Amino acid sequence: MRIGGAAIAEPGAHQTPCRPLAQPQRHCGALAIATPLFFLTWLVFDHHAPAQLPARALASIIYLGVIGSVLGFTLFFYVLKHVSAHGSALITLITPVLALLLGAAINHEHVGPRIWAGTALVLGGLALHLWGGMLGRLLPARTRAD
Repeated sequence: MRIGGAAIAEPGAHQTPCRPLAQPQRHCGALAIATPLFFLTWLVFDHHAPAQLPARALASIIYLGVIGSVLGFTLFFYVLKHVSAHGSALITLITPVLALLLGAAINHEHVGPRIWAGTALVLGGLALHLWGGMLGRLLPARTRAD
């Protein structure tokens, strides 16, 4: 009881002496906590390792670990530091398009015409957003006044 009372009575006793963590350090800390929990979930619910691990699956795991996580987070935080919030918000719109194109090119995934049409709409919207201001300058003054 005395310790609790002292902590309440002492202003700042509950504060940590450490400085706040930078964004990449927070994500590393989150991964350090999440990884054992994922392993525990696997152990409780499945606990069977695959009999074979095809080379393509192993390459995918390595790619996701190195490129998708480490390089991806590093580049994302670099972009957040050097690009405006307005520009970095567009990353979330182009990411699915890039994933779709990579899946079609590398993994030979079938992409139907409706998906291509949606992709074209997303890219068209991004282009209009980025370069739409230039369109007004390119049109003749007479057309803009009408």
